[in-house]
Amino acid sequence: MTDPEPQRKKQPGEIRRPGRTVIRAITALLLLAYLCSGICVIRPNEAGVVRRFGRVAFTVIDGKPVPEILQPGLHYRLPWPITRLNRVRPTETRTITVGYQPADSLLGRPANPAASEFLTGDQNIMRLRMSVQYTLGNPIAFLFGARDPVVILRTEAESCLTRAVSSVNVDDLVGAARVTIANDVRAELEREMALHQPGIRVTAVNLLATSPPREVAEAFYDVQSAKAEKERLIHQAEADRENRIRAAEAQADALLNDAGAYRHDRVEVAKGEAERFDDLYGEYKQAKEVTALRLYIEAMEEVLPKLKKVIVDSDDKGGPVDLGIIESKP
Repeated sequence: MTDPEPQRKKQPGEIRRPGRTVIRAITALLLLAYLCSGICVIRPNEAGVVRRFGRVAFTVIDGKPVPEILQPGLHYRLPWPITRLNRVRPTETRTITVGYQPADSLLGRPANPAASEFLTGDQNIMRLRMSVQYTLGNPIAFLFGARDPVVILRTEAESCLTRAVSSVNVDDLVGAARVTIANDVRAELEREMALHQPGIRVTAVNLLATSPPREVAEAFYDVQSAKAEKERLIHQAEADRENRIRAAEAQADALLNDAGAYRHDRVEVAKGEAERFDDLYGEYKQAKEVTALRLYIEAMEEVLPKLKKVIVDSDDKGGPVDLGIIESKP
């Protein structure tokens, strides 16, 4: 065996270089750290769009290219700059407001009240505010399909609201037509989003507030109060008319019922009289003299008590004698 080579003493001013083993270890650590930078964690409410050399990465599934979108969990991709990862929240509901432009102190921009003024179908100006809720229907189109998808959504929503308001009167706008306008705006906005394809899916449209401009607000509210009073009086008159009609119908029904009852009674009485006459006629045919005498006696019994009875002396010795003074009163 040979003796190990004696270490050379460091000369003054000489820089001592690290050995090859140290360089290789550092290089391996750097390479490992670089490769580990491709590990990523996608949160539960997120999705990751992978880009390879600036373009959206595709993977082949069942012979078809499919965009590489990472779902929530732990994933690995090639490190930067080979691939890049864009995180989006496709299930998050976002909201924009149309008809309201607040002041921006950073840009020195004051609030713009004219942004909330819209012209109705009867040439009236109304101040409106509308909210639009949306989610990301296509993360790739949202990220790379347009420069600013939210600006597209806000511009189209404002245009749809302008067209919808221009087709109704101001009275309908402050009344039941608000829900109809919101539904019409949503339907048209969905068609526009399908045409432009910014990757946005509209989920709800709500008309928040309607009010006239401040300069004519008092007169507008006076007109609305007068119209409301008119409607109240019309409804009151209609209710009174209905009550009177119902009362007249009830009175007519009562009269008809009374007439029907009287008719029924008269018919029954007539039937009874006819049956009694038939019975008497039958008896008369069997015993004419006896029946005639009995009827005569019954008639006299009914008539004589009502007559004034006077007895006259046949010898003409005295005048007529009125026996009414001794008639017993019933």
